[in-house]
Amino acid sequence: MWDFRPLVAELEPAVGRKFVILQGKEKFGGLRIHLNHANDAIRQGLDAAREESLHTAICGELGKWREGDWIKTRCDEHRVAPGAREHG
Repeated sequence: MWDFRPLVAELEPAVGRKFVILQGKEKFGGLRIHLNHANDAIRQGLDAAREESLHTAICGELGKWREGDWIKTRCDEHRVAPGAREHG
């Protein structure tokens, strides 16, 4: 798991503002995080976390991108719905 706290500790004094996660959600089967500000190191870490989220189910197991009413990354046990189409 990626720990961005040291990067935030460096960023806040540099920009003179408090670091805030504005929104975190799952969209199109992957992690989406919106911030008030970030530097390249934080953006790279978030990109890596987003990529990892496309292969990790909500239970922490290896998952697949599944499409039903919604696109989700789920393991076989927690798939969205019976008969959901799998990608990848």
